[in-house]
Amino acid sequence: MKILTTQPKSFHPAWLKTVTVLPGWAEYARKRGRKNRISLVPGDLRWAWRLFAASKTYSAVATGSEHSALAFAILQKVFRRRPVPHILLECMWNEPPRGPRAWLRRSYLKMIAGCVDRIVVWSSRQVSAYETILGGRDEKFVFVPYHNSFYGIEHRVFDGGYIFAGGDSNRDYGLLIEAVRHLPIRVVIASRNRALFQSLEIPSNVEILTATRGEFCQYVAGASIVVVPMRGGLLHSGGHQTYVNAMGCGKPVVVADDSGADEYIENGMDGFVVPPGDVRAMRECLARLVTDEELRGRIGRNAETAARRYTMERYTGEIAAIVEKVSNDRLPLETDVLAGRGSIA
Repeated sequence: MKILTTQPKSFHPAWLKTVTVLPGWAEYARKRGRKNRISLVPGDLRWAWRLFAASKTYSAVATGSEHSALAFAILQKVFRRRPVPHILLECMWNEPPRGPRAWLRRSYLKMIAGCVDRIVVWSSRQVSAYETILGGRDEKFVFVPYHNSFYGIEHRVFDGGYIFAGGDSNRDYGLLIEAVRHLPIRVVIASRNRALFQSLEIPSNVEILTATRGEFCQYVAGASIVVVPMRGGLLHSGGHQTYVNAMGCGKPVVVADDSGADEYIENGMDGFVVPPGDVRAMRECLARLVTDEELRGRIGRNAETAARRYTMERYTGEIAAIVEKVSNDRLPLETDVLAGRGSIA
């Protein structure tokens, strides 16, 4: 079974035993992040065509939801009578709340969902949510828990005496900043999107900075507590990578989320999940952790044990099983064709 992918996954050995990364894609993806959106379109389309051309000798294609991958899905639908099985490894889709944009967005996502075989989501709750909105059928949406992604990044685990939060997508840093105001602890927030802080009064114990991937990982590894403050009411929430990695480092995590964090974290045992937007709940939880060293240690140890479920080896095996199932589901049709009982449309 040969699987072509646009997801290097830090070139983890377990992943590379199962997949082949599209040649040149990792370099393009790194450069892509430095360009504006309009200038990205020609490059994204070229790489969609390269993926289309390369995929014909593979058993399946596994991509993220990057623009090139979605364009590849459409190319297959239009130009191939028998598309190569295509699995989206992430479903990071939200829709505008109302109006024409919401209708256009939903129509586009329905079209993409109709062009691929399986779409991986990171919580079981999202399976039913996406099926309701996009009309998924035939096990289109599949829950596969996220994985630790610190492989290949040098970091040292220690207690640096600070709270850390990071990331840009759907973060509610206003919640965190109000919760830590007047707490006797340094708070470090790593974010590239300064618009998230424009209307906020930043207290003296909060530092906002921009971090490279390596620096971000080290901030996680050196924190006393890691916080992931997500907005509520989202189809795709996020933050999984941050709190799964933090748990793997033995850090107590506090996640504001209503979209599946409780499927990774047993509240009060190996971390805490609080309602999005609830400043009081976040403040009380952080205040307990800041002042109770024994609690931090116990939660951190439990978190490290729980994080052993989220390895790249486990993730790779589940993705390979999905690809195998999709391929096997097609065999009866192909057998009928070979036996002269039908034709490939």
